[in-house]
Amino acid sequence: MKILLFGGTTEGRELFSFLSQKHDVTLSVASEYGRECALQSEKIISGKLSECEMKTVLFDGKYGAVIDATHPYATKSHAAIFDACESLHIPLLRFFRPVSKENLDGIFLFDSMTDLASALTKTNGTIFVSTGTNDLGSLVSKIDLERLFVRTLPSEESIRICKSLGLKGSRIIAMQGPFSANLNEAMFLETKSKILVTKLSGANGGEDEKIKAARALSMSIFALRRPIEKSTNLAFSKNDVALWLLEIAKNAKGTKK
Repeated sequence: MKILLFGGTTEGRELFSFLSQKHDVTLSVASEYGRECALQSEKIISGKLSECEMKTVLFDGKYGAVIDATHPYATKSHAAIFDACESLHIPLLRFFRPVSKENLDGIFLFDSMTDLASALTKTNGTIFVSTGTNDLGSLVSKIDLERLFVRTLPSEESIRICKSLGLKGSRIIAMQGPFSANLNEAMFLETKSKILVTKLSGANGGEDEKIKAARALSMSIFALRRPIEKSTNLAFSKNDVALWLLEIAKNAKGTKK
């Protein structure tokens, strides 16, 4: 079966390797950095696709199924993938990153970076931002830059965004995660951070390790809630995906009969 897999996350790349053993899989990643991190393969589409471009790729490629393994907070990409598949009647599965196993008691939760930033204006101390660059503008518009340390991907684009928002190089930590609790704790100590800004991105995103490290240092934790998912077909493991594909194949055979 021809499958189009969207995802530059760690589990997305692992799923690509797993499915490629039995299926004809093409991996679509939003950034050049995602392509660099992916396994060496000619079947990779790099660059952000609009819904219209996705429809063209899906139609021309004659894909029998689509799997969305994009980041839990990639809401625009997820919505575009959902709408493109729905309009073309192509089966879509959302590969869902499991939620954190950590207790969320005591964590300040917000639905948007704007709301989170507003709450931070009422605090004091250095802030360690581990949410990347997508919503960084909303944060720096309200918070003194000298209070911030921003950890982001080591890509030219991410660093360019940070600098365009006025952040000095000494305030940018460009590293590829996920990170251990010990390494997180060392970074928090080195930067003398009192507040952690994070996303509830799940265990694979290093969320648990960040929370453990922050709690060990008695830091305040401000977190963005996960966006609501549009897809109703969800998978939480590689085996879930394999079983779903078997069902799709059976249905396709039944239709041909």
